[in-house]
Amino acid sequence: GNMGPRETKMVEMCGRATGQGRIQSCAVVDWNSLLCGDINVVQPALKVEIAMPPERSLCEQICARIVVTNTGSGPANNTVVTFATPAGWTLDGGRNTFDVGTLGAGQSRSIDVCGKAQRTGTYTGTATAAAAGGLQAASGPAQTIVRQPVLEVTLACPQGQTFIGRTLAYEATVANKGDGDAANTMLMVSTPAGLSVQNASDNGSGGAGGLSWNVGNLAPGQSKKVSFVLNPGQYTGQVPVSARATAVCANEPSVNCTSQIVGIPAQLLNGVDNP
Repeated sequence: GNMGPRETKMVEMCGRATGQGRIQSCAVVDWNSLLCGDINVVQPALKVEIAMPPERSLCEQICARIVVTNTGSGPANNTVVTFATPAGWTLDGGRNTFDVGTLGAGQSRSIDVCGKAQRTGTYTGTATAAAAGGLQAASGPAQTIVRQPVLEVTLACPQGQTFIGRTLAYEATVANKGDGDAANTMLMVSTPAGLSVQNASDNGSGGAGGLSWNVGNLAPGQSKKVSFVLNPGQYTGQVPVSARATAVCANEPSVNCTSQIVGIPAQLLNGVDNP
């Protein structure tokens, strides 16, 4: 059987002589020398996933999160991840290739790639990973829609000539012509200092020299119209009035108009008393 290190075993054999003379006994020991070793065969494998926000405004930063995972049973050495930059993107730092190093079995690494879009539209991003031994993997596509509010301002002024002492009525409108929400929209009107504000609709605030309205959020296609009345008092001449609008991540349009205030013509009569 099997014998352990430094182990001794005694074997006793019995027999009977069949005649006279010398009996010689011999023993032979034989064994098998067997040395065994196990080799563990492993296989690394890569998986890449990418996620991007569904929607952003043009002035916001866009970040794509890339996750690379070793789904195999052995280490993935010299792993490199590459982000396929969409056309029209400007990457922070200008870098789109990242050295991940060695990924152990079941290990993951995440990478955030950030940038800004140069124009509105739909942007599609993908990522690939490669490692030693010819390992390769590619992600599916991820998309972000980039939108922008576009403001438009109109201003309706009194036409023709207005006589001194009579009020001037105005209407100003701000509209969102873009495809993104116009957040925190403000409409502002500038007026000559010599005129006073008689009234303003929709909680317009201010006084001599200007008015403002907090319009709030304007969805694409929405607009807001306000009105105000100026009292010129004894003011005569041209009345320049301007309106402009602002919103988060939007253009800042402005418009001007001019009205005319004239004096009332009068006829001077001289009377002579002739008795």
